[in-house]
Amino acid sequence: TRALKRKLNTYIKFLIVRHPYQRLLSAYRDKLEGTGEEFYIKNYAYDIAKTYRQDGGDTNISKPGNGLTFSEFVSYVSDRPKDGFDEHWRPYTQLCFPCDIHYDVIGKYETLVKDSEYFLRLIGAPEDLHFPTFVPSNTSALLEAYMASLSQKQRESLRTIYRKDFQMFNYEEEI
Repeated sequence: TRALKRKLNTYIKFLIVRHPYQRLLSAYRDKLEGTGEEFYIKNYAYDIAKTYRQDGGDTNISKPGNGLTFSEFVSYVSDRPKDGFDEHWRPYTQLCFPCDIHYDVIGKYETLVKDSEYFLRLIGAPEDLHFPTFVPSNTSALLEAYMASLSQKQRESLRTIYRKDFQMFNYEEEI
């Protein structure tokens, strides 16, 4: 505890955040959509399908065209106790404790290169050291279509879950 307190008081601390819905969609697409990641398919997707498939639908998510939908994933997230969230979709306010830790820099994924340059200069990095070439994902362009697949109740649930993140990091709630 003493070493942790010393580090929190003396280290330069930074946090990079992302729009909560984009982050949620990115986690879904990376971990659960299509073939996903084996760990997430095995430990999450099958149970989510069993619980949220409408009308007892086929839960064999490995069959082509039968993968876990974003709507099913959002239903799962909405029903989970908030302290039981995986780190990939846990709200930042519960994951990084921005009210308890004084971050020197809070950057945004949307302005990652610019924010990283600021951070590098803050820590005294050489002027020729820059953030690597960065190609942002296309998640923001896909978000509206995925959100359209959700019911109003699901949207309201997500809004409630991520409300503090929206407020704390100045993101728009509506898509």
